[in-house]
Amino acid sequence: MRQKIAEIIKSGQIGNLSSLGITYEGKLRHKNKENLVINCLAYTLNLHESDVYEDRCYELGADINFFVHVLEKLSETKLPIIGDIVVYFKEANYPTHAGKIIDIDPIIIRSSWGNLGLFTHDLWSVEPNYGNIVRFYKPIDLQDVEKLYEEKWKEKFSWLQKCISK
Repeated sequence: MRQKIAEIIKSGQIGNLSSLGITYEGKLRHKNKENLVINCLAYTLNLHESDVYEDRCYELGADINFFVHVLEKLSETKLPIIGDIVVYFKEANYPTHAGKIIDIDPIIIRSSWGNLGLFTHDLWSVEPNYGNIVRFYKPIDLQDVEKLYEEKWKEKFSWLQKCISK
């Protein structure tokens, strides 16, 4: 089934995902920026609700280093509940996708598929390139996510400043 999902996405026939039990919820945009597409990490961490980082929330979500940085701060759980986060991994330490758990029996996820929009799907109804490993985490507040971003942004900016000044 996961290969079929990839084929449907590649064909651009997103409406056909419904035949696989995947519900298209519509385009997801930042609350203040209609043209800003929100990817899976930005959605999962509620960055589409952030006033502080509205101009950079897509690049923040796409930053794998920030993704790993956030995961280091989250508490993993073996018994997820509604509201927890699911993260897909291609390899043990290589996160590829994330979403929010909206139902538990069976586990149902809502996640942003980049430019395609927001989808509701069961745990394994995702593209195969997201990997075969999942872990569940407790969510953190948007303010805490913004603080983590601030740390990572300063680190990135500091490195850039050092390169420029040499």
